[in-house]
Amino acid sequence: AFNSFFLMLVLKHGIFAGCLMIFPLVLLGTHKILSKEKPYLLIFSTLYAVLSQFYLYAYIALGFEIFALIRTFMNKQHKKDHFINLLKTIAIVIKINNTNVTIK
Repeated sequence: AFNSFFLMLVLKHGIFAGCLMIFPLVLLGTHKILSKEKPYLLIFSTLYAVLSQFYLYAYIALGFEIFALIRTFMNKQHKKDHFINLLKTIAIVIKINNTNVTIK
């Protein structure tokens, strides 16, 4: 994610820097949930992404879904457990995404 193309993009358009910093936190939070750890990192990083960069959050959510699906189906031992955890994770993201937060 941090290569010369994105470095030049961030230098021209600084709004994209936040997306590059938040996305790894979302992936780490997803990894923690699939490892049956506490979901706080995913909750707070997703909430921060929605509040700070609403339009770029769609790309973060798409990357989250692709990562979670790949991670779920790569582990054949605990496929059922990971699938249930994936559904819980997606439910958390959908719940956060559907909250109507207005800041005045």
